[in-house]
Amino acid sequence: MKYIILLFMVIAATLNLYSQQGWPIRVYRELRIGDRYKDGLVIAINNQRKSVTISTTRPIGSGGWNEADKICRNYVLNGYPWRMPSRTELLTIFLLKQYLDGYENNWYWTNQYRGNSALHIGIVARDEAYVPKEHGKLVFAVTEIY
Repeated sequence: MKYIILLFMVIAATLNLYSQQGWPIRVYRELRIGDRYKDGLVIAINNQRKSVTISTTRPIGSGGWNEADKICRNYVLNGYPWRMPSRTELLTIFLLKQYLDGYENNWYWTNQYRGNSALHIGIVARDEAYVPKEHGKLVFAVTEIY
């Protein structure tokens, strides 16, 4: 009986510790796509990897593709490493635009590129094309939290 009580206390203490640190035990039971979490917008939940992908709630800058990539990598919020969104992630952000704090009806960079061209997508028509990396476009940032 002592061992059962001790085991219960260890499990309870562990779950309490993880939930205080924001560990995914708590996250996956409560979060849904479109929720706010860690000052971002939840755009994906991966139960196998025990991670949540969040995006910024507004564009964080603009410029050529290389500059936009640097803006994302240098973005600081809650200590997580940020990056440019993939095509799928950006389209998800567009589908959730009612939950954003702001956006412009404009073109946005993705992390996909071919040589000196990179993929941009329009938020309204969702049309996409590879254009020279020097073109100025807006950028959202995304991060994955484990």
